[in-house]
Amino acid sequence: MLLNVAPMAWQGAHDLAGSQAANRSPLLRKLLVKLIQRIGVMYLPPRIASWRYMVLALLTACQCSLLSLS
Repeated sequence: MLLNVAPMAWQGAHDLAGSQAANRSPLLRKLLVKLIQRIGVMYLPPRIASWRYMVLALLTACQCSLLSLS
C-alpha cells in the first residue's frame, strides 16, 4: 500500500531537497533526511526478530507457573 505512493514521496522530497528553502533551513534538511530514510526503509525486505519467540515462550512459561501456584 505505501509502496504505491513511495515514488511520489521520493520525487517530492528530492525536489524539495534541491530547493533554496532547504539550503537555508537546517530543520528542513533534517526532516528531509528523516523522510528519505523512511522511504528507503519501505523497500527493505521484512525481518523477523529472533528474540520474538523467546519472549513469547518466556511469557507463556511465567503464566503457567503463576497458574500452578494459585
